[in-house]
Amino acid sequence: MIDFTFKTEEKAIEALESSICYDFIKNHNSIRYLAVVKEDSNSFKIEIGKKENTQEDLYKKLINLLIQRSDSLPSSDFKNFCLNCRDHSLEDIKLLFKLKNVERFTSEYSTQNDRPFSFSKELKGGISISHENSGSVGTLGGLFKLNDYPNTLFGITNWHVASGAGIDLGKKIIHPAFSTFNSSKSVPNYICGQLSWHCLDDYREAAIIQFYDLKETQFEKTSSTNTCGYAIKSIEKPSFDSKVKICGYKSGCNKNDNECTPYSIHSTNATIKVHNSNYGNASNGYNDTILFKKQILVKDISTDGDSGSLLVNEQNNAIGLIFAKTTTVKNIANICVANNINTIFNSTIIFPDTYSQIKIHQNTGYTKKLLLEKFI
Repeated sequence: MIDFTFKTEEKAIEALESSICYDFIKNHNSIRYLAVVKEDSNSFKIEIGKKENTQEDLYKKLINLLIQRSDSLPSSDFKNFCLNCRDHSLEDIKLLFKLKNVERFTSEYSTQNDRPFSFSKELKGGISISHENSGSVGTLGGLFKLNDYPNTLFGITNWHVASGAGIDLGKKIIHPAFSTFNSSKSVPNYICGQLSWHCLDDYREAAIIQFYDLKETQFEKTSSTNTCGYAIKSIEKPSFDSKVKICGYKSGCNKNDNECTPYSIHSTNATIKVHNSNYGNASNGYNDTILFKKQILVKDISTDGDSGSLLVNEQNNAIGLIFAKTTTVKNIANICVANNINTIFNSTIIFPDTYSQIKIHQNTGYTKKLLLEKFI
């Protein structure tokens, strides 16, 4: 007899990352995401995030795919399970899945000058940033060093914050973010670095900034703690057992780490559609909506302007990089999306080339991995 539950997170992930589930979400416009979620200590399911009022019988369509295409799967426990499903009822197999109505996911950015011009004399995580011509506001997630460039100070944020379609490496980065200025005339005075690396692919919506020597900027010093008052220690894998927090331009705990609200992780691994009109102009084969893999989902942890914030666990280790959320609807919890930080640091970069370009000052080099030395 088949036990119609995923007993471990790994078994649920094996199913989620199968070609069957990928094709299912890719080919159905009504589906927003598929995500591994935890039901209890011994049970996991795949949650199907869908448009509200969808008339399709999504359970039936997915289960039929599992049965029809099971022969084509590589040998695995999941293949054996799918083959055995042929002898069981739809109601039995449905126990593996659950449905959730959700709004469309969009990259988080703010074009509203809804906070006054605010300049930090300290370079640190949590402050607002953008590139010099951007109309949006994003967050500097944190400061760090790379093994291959030990004398250079870097910062992390999102592709849609520090880069974008048609933006080349070397683009000037400013703090405060562009849209907080009353006049663009003063923008050159607040240039603090340049776009050093960027990546928009199936796993990452990320960018790295190389900061200039403080003598060349308006900053007086570099801080080892972010605007919420804590230091990022290292990186770690996401876990359902962790409580998480962020330190964003709009959200966070305002200099007191003890006041940071802890949030639970909704999913440690999701395949999800995210919309941004800039994606389709990026000359990399994508349209305005990208199907991202291995993403982390957390409810209600961020808002517009928090893009680029690091998702941090209770040990102050970064596990993700916030970049998107559901469209805000009154009285409905937002679901926020983060890249898994382990696909950005210490992971082989597979897009767009075998090697990825990185620019330090005027010199362009190539790297296979962004090897993290330490956060500062």
